[in-house]
Amino acid sequence: MKALDIAADFLFLPYSTLTTMDVSYPFRQGILASVRHPKEFYGNMPALFKSFASERVATQMDEAIKASPDFERFSSWGYYHAPLRAGASISAREEGLVSRWIYKIPLLKGSVRSFITYGNKLRFDILRNSTSSWEGVLKRALTDEEGTALASLINYSTGRGSFGSLNKYAPILNLPFFSARLNLSRVQVIATVFNPKVPAHVRRLAAEQIVSLVAAGTAILA
Repeated sequence: MKALDIAADFLFLPYSTLTTMDVSYPFRQGILASVRHPKEFYGNMPALFKSFASERVATQMDEAIKASPDFERFSSWGYYHAPLRAGASISAREEGLVSRWIYKIPLLKGSVRSFITYGNKLRFDILRNSTSSWEGVLKRALTDEEGTALASLINYSTGRGSFGSLNKYAPILNLPFFSARLNLSRVQVIATVFNPKVPAHVRRLAAEQIVSLVAAGTAILA
């Protein structure tokens, strides 16, 4: 495993460097959430820049999410919380942050922190607010099936596609295919709309995300 980690550090350094030299997460990985979830999308912009500037602030935000009473429940549903530190397994890291070496490069550390912090907060806040809203309408707690479907959709909507049982091999696909998880996630959002096994209200949310983004883009171009 140590040899595999070292190989990944070396092979993925160019890719990881390319994906972390900016603060583009909101309008790349998070773009599907921008129109349907504006409160969470734009409301977390301060976190993007504050975590870029300060490791202490990024750590505080990360700890605040983990300390939330909803964190354990959401994690059991499959909510993806990217590790802020470099020690996690390769498959658990954010797709663009596979090489651990970028966590040590001074010019890139701020981008790494902002990438992870914004993504975690965006996913967590959308999941928390959606859960609260739906449980208020339904007058009951979401079932684990509903929660898992919702968490999966939010993961997809923020660029975290799932390869299922092959997830541990997902980083390898980034060598021949740029941003394999991100590209897969777009397909999985669309697939969610048409999957009869997914609860109807989750399918509807997936459709709303797609339609709202397309409508916004059309309005801008008109």
